[in-house]
Amino acid sequence: MIKKKKKIIIAIIVFVIVFICICIIMSYLHRDDEFLKGANGNAMTYINDVHPNKYKSVDEALLDVDEKVKSEKQLCQTEYNGVVHVYMQGKFQNKEENEGNTSYVNCFDFMKDNEGYTYCGGRVLNIDFVESLAEDSYTWEETFVSDLSQSMLHTFKASVEKKYKAIPAWGVTDYSDISNVTVDDQKIDEVHELDVDGKTYYLWIINDLKTRNKASEVRIESVDKTTQNR
Repeated sequence: MIKKKKKIIIAIIVFVIVFICICIIMSYLHRDDEFLKGANGNAMTYINDVHPNKYKSVDEALLDVDEKVKSEKQLCQTEYNGVVHVYMQGKFQNKEENEGNTSYVNCFDFMKDNEGYTYCGGRVLNIDFVESLAEDSYTWEETFVSDLSQSMLHTFKASVEKKYKAIPAWGVTDYSDISNVTVDDQKIDEVHELDVDGKTYYLWIINDLKTRNKASEVRIESVDKTTQNR
């Protein structure tokens, strides 16, 4: 009985030590990350190596990666440095999945070569999810920078920067003049309009984010020439 108790105590001690080590490692990996608040909710899944499956087409790859694309609307498909990004718009069908706003944009990334396409990972952005759950409201600048910061996270950059030879950035806003916004003097490459329950939003895309400033420090200039020094 005493030996059994000792084993349990040792197991608990080992678990605590491992947990502390994991926390220290995660803190180190994310030491430079900023988690900025905005109206949208973001989640991403990128893998350190490309998916082993090879696909003949993007459509074949999409269906294998996520069957939900059958019920989603394709907003656009872009290609930069041999990486294809497919942006899909959808709604969570089950309310229990998402108690806030149920509209989202899903981006799937595929690397292209002579043999076909391989899946790299993706990111889903839940439009106005945070704002719909909280009493707080956010300006378009706060939401823009929050979405922008997702492309500056250590885990994202570590997974894609070497493979893509670029840092893609994107987000969703209700700011109608988003096409004229610059980030540290860099222009937005593409803007696509989307309808969410009768309200107009805009998907903005930067193919390769050049700034090395932190998201909180980037300089945003809008069409009316007002600047935001963050």
